[in-house]
Amino acid sequence: MKRLLIIMSCVLLIACGSSNSKTASTEKAPVAPLSLSEKVFKIAEALPLSKDSATNFLTGLFIPGDSMKVTMDGDFKHFTGKDFSLVIYNPDSSVERVEMWPAHGTSLNIPLKELEVKLDSAWQEYNMRLEIKEPPPGVMGWYTDQQHRKKKIEVMGPVISDLAQNQEIREIRVVANDF
Repeated sequence: MKRLLIIMSCVLLIACGSSNSKTASTEKAPVAPLSLSEKVFKIAEALPLSKDSATNFLTGLFIPGDSMKVTMDGDFKHFTGKDFSLVIYNPDSSVERVEMWPAHGTSLNIPLKELEVKLDSAWQEYNMRLEIKEPPPGVMGWYTDQQHRKKKIEVMGPVISDLAQNQEIREIRVVANDF
């Protein structure tokens, strides 16, 4: 009788242990959504993108509840969600520049400090042609991705002479192979 109880206990323990390990391995832990600054650097890492993979990659940056819409405006493709819009020129071969605009309102909700942490350089003044008025001139910095490729991060809006006070970001551009 004692032997039978021991065998039954072992069988139950093995059965419970294997069912728990199956549920633990098939259940995925929820993944926290990426912040805007993390999305900027994910884009920087991925550029240049082949035209075929660009749409899948960029739509993957939006969370499922974001009601993302994809629209075409001439040669430009817009991926728009609740907070921001990604804009790419839709060329024949590859995507080397991605712009991030606010979806609503006039600015992106991202502090410059979150971006400058990963940059190789301090912010420098972005020199635009004089005839361009919108978006306002801003700052730019360089980022080196994990494959040692240089990318330029252009942040339109902040004034270089008063970065402590004026940090409103109107647009972010991530550019590959611009050198």
